[in-house]
Amino acid sequence: MDLSDDELERLKAEGNTLYQQEQYEEAVQKYDVALGGPESDGNGMRMGISTALLLNRSACRLVLADRAPPGAGVGGETEPGSKLDMYCSAVDDAQSALRGLRMVGSPLLAKALCRCGRGQLGMCAEKVAKLDRAEQLYRAEGTLNAEALVGARRNIATGRNGLDEAAMHLGESLELAPDDATVKKYLKKVQQLQAKLAARGAPPASQAVPEPQPAAFAPDVVFTPGASWMANLVALEIPLKPPHSGEAALPVFLQKQRNTNNLGELAIWIMYSDHLGGPELMAKASAIGIDTKYECSAGGAWGNLSTPAKHGELRSADEFVLAFDFNRHSNDYARGVPAALVAAGVIEEVRTAGRTEFGEPRLIYQAKF
Repeated sequence: MDLSDDELERLKAEGNTLYQQEQYEEAVQKYDVALGGPESDGNGMRMGISTALLLNRSACRLVLADRAPPGAGVGGETEPGSKLDMYCSAVDDAQSALRGLRMVGSPLLAKALCRCGRGQLGMCAEKVAKLDRAEQLYRAEGTLNAEALVGARRNIATGRNGLDEAAMHLGESLELAPDDATVKKYLKKVQQLQAKLAARGAPPASQAVPEPQPAAFAPDVVFTPGASWMANLVALEIPLKPPHSGEAALPVFLQKQRNTNNLGELAIWIMYSDHLGGPELMAKASAIGIDTKYECSAGGAWGNLSTPAKHGELRSADEFVLAFDFNRHSNDYARGVPAALVAAGVIEEVRTAGRTEFGEPRLIYQAKF
């Protein structure tokens, strides 16, 4: 049933009044009706009202999750209505609001980031508590699998909706609202929980990844530190062999980020640089056999240098699986990319982790930036 803007505003106002009266469950029910159900994100609704409703429902769910008793058991299951489930729902609401706010920009962006990070912190704290109970139980039974326990803690530290993401969201919120004491409080709690996990073999990715060593790069490599370990850039002109003769160089950027669609490992993008200007860039690309109509544009993306890893395939946070396109490509310039980057000192081949179903080697590389 589609509701008019007046009806939506009325439901929002009623929910807000209930929130102020600390009747959080009743407030959630009002927001549920307005959004179209407890699992709905208001898709198709006017962005301004849907964003406000999502943020308000997220705030209610966070309070309810904070007040809920710890979940029973030792696993990480999100049983409906459990403390962990409520934190997950609060994060879902905040992330739905965040996607819209990032597109349009809004004073509400800092609030959405804070609620997202706060919810992720709650999720992680509940999961850590469950693991602590599991460790005690399994140790008493003599069935403790220490390696599996460390792996689970590392997933909390660096995985999807883990502490690294909580710190990132809260840090970005603090940049937008530097004097917000609430954000500072939750960021400090994230750091305390990160320290606890680091002491148990699960450091944050920012600690797990070695510092870049630009001095080891080739002379033509320009290293540009990013805002975090996930956004370090290198700019360089990599010499690539054209299809016929001679040698030419193409200016590129490499960008490192987190592959949130998989296991949290690195995703590395290789992009054409536009610092030469469009015409000169196109001329250089054309000289080494790149189809500038389809494969190159000034500042345009080239594609992934990495491909998603399998569980347990990577041994450290700075490793990645080389994208198979570089095995399959018929052009010399593409096949020469990994070797050129190794020669430039920005990546290093470390091993082969088996083969694909098509017989291709799964080459593991290490990012040096």
